[in-house]
Amino acid sequence: MSLLLAALPIVAVVLLMILKIPTLRVVLITLALTAVLSLLWFPILMADFVKLGPALGETILIVVVIVIGGTSLAELLTATGAQARIAEWLQQSAHNQGRAILIVGLGVAPFAETIIGWGLGLIVSVPLLIRIGLSVRQSATIGLLGILLGPWGSLAPAVLIMAELGDVSFHTLGLWIAVLSLPLIVIMSVAILVVGVGRREARAHVGEAAVAVITMWLVILGVSWLLGPPLAGVSGAVAAIVSLLLMGRLKHGQPIRMDGTVLRALSPYVFLGAGLLLSAVIVRLLDIGKIGEVLSGPAFWLTVTVFVAPRLLGAERRIVSTARREGWRRAVPVALTTTLFVAFGGVLSLNGMSAVLAGAVAGLGSGFAIATPLISALAGYVTGSNSASAAMLAPGLSDAATGLGMDPAQVLAVVMIAASSAVMVNPPRLALAVSLAQSSPGPTGAAGHVEVDVATTSEVMKTVVMANGVLLLALMGLFFTVIMT
Repeated sequence: MSLLLAALPIVAVVLLMILKIPTLRVVLITLALTAVLSLLWFPILMADFVKLGPALGETILIVVVIVIGGTSLAELLTATGAQARIAEWLQQSAHNQGRAILIVGLGVAPFAETIIGWGLGLIVSVPLLIRIGLSVRQSATIGLLGILLGPWGSLAPAVLIMAELGDVSFHTLGLWIAVLSLPLIVIMSVAILVVGVGRREARAHVGEAAVAVITMWLVILGVSWLLGPPLAGVSGAVAAIVSLLLMGRLKHGQPIRMDGTVLRALSPYVFLGAGLLLSAVIVRLLDIGKIGEVLSGPAFWLTVTVFVAPRLLGAERRIVSTARREGWRRAVPVALTTTLFVAFGGVLSLNGMSAVLAGAVAGLGSGFAIATPLISALAGYVTGSNSASAAMLAPGLSDAATGLGMDPAQVLAVVMIAASSAVMVNPPRLALAVSLAQSSPGPTGAAGHVEVDVATTSEVMKTVVMANGVLLLALMGLFFTVIMT
């Protein structure tokens, strides 16, 4: 009976999402249900609340600041034309369509998603893919596959949530995510290449794609080890872009030129990355405690960048005001929903429901290796957020891993990878990708596609689901060969 009651909120989330109930309503309903269950069957002890409450509140505050800051910065970069200028420069520097597709799919989309997140990778990459001559199906599919660095989206607040609620080290969890992410990067990169140029022509670009993939993974691994998760994904995406541009330079013999307008467009990203990098180094050299964590964190530097960016870009006050208003308008619903999902995960941990679920999952034995990636992917699909998935799953699966004698950080790393990748298949993301592909101007700059070509939404979804299916099999294999041995 206890197991059925403990599982009821999770089941409710899945069913309500299948019924296409708005996400905010879903989390409000499940929070209310969880509160009733807490009052009647799963009481919250004051000692547990005092222990976990402050940490949970701090996590929520950081996530909210990141969401609002990231969305505001994205709106400003779009309104000033900085995003368009960066995309144009990348297109010119690629020299051929195959390399341009790799730069966008392995570099531009992951970069935008890791530094700001919340669908910006699609917003930046899909119109660019249409402009370089791809179809609606190809552009929407590659845009979705380009969220391959989802674990580090928005400078990795989801990793922070998972570490806090799963009671593991933030740095250790980030390092294991980096180590186990190689199958994710390889599988999605292969899919991007095949969708973009076809199987036959893909052979001509395999070498460059392999170099970009290995470079990306090694940089993510190194940055995770040296500086922690926030900068790992951003650095990996930049490394992929740089490696592909350099290979183009070596093959075509033309220098990579970057004029003042491109440098100005890139300046907010450079400022944000430099601030995070320098502060992380200083904090590691000087042990200054909690204030060091705040001053070196993504929430602080995103906030500073939002205020500095207008001057860096030379933006007019009118544009800045409009962009900030639009940023707030878009950010508030996302921040509210994410906050409630984090609170939901915290309540499941406080009232012991996650421990009951963990006991059941731990009882699966070797079946735990199969169930964990599947449950994680389902959470990513229904919530469309790796932060929400982390909040839902981290407490229970961390306890289950401990109960089975496994390293919780390794198990939660698999959870994060599976959930983040499944966000690609989330219906709102899928609809956004296809909508952007339909409405974006083509290579000649003419009006957007009025009708979807042979590539319908279902075809786009089929390709992305297949890639995620292969990933799930790979993660199950990692479970048996790495985590359970």
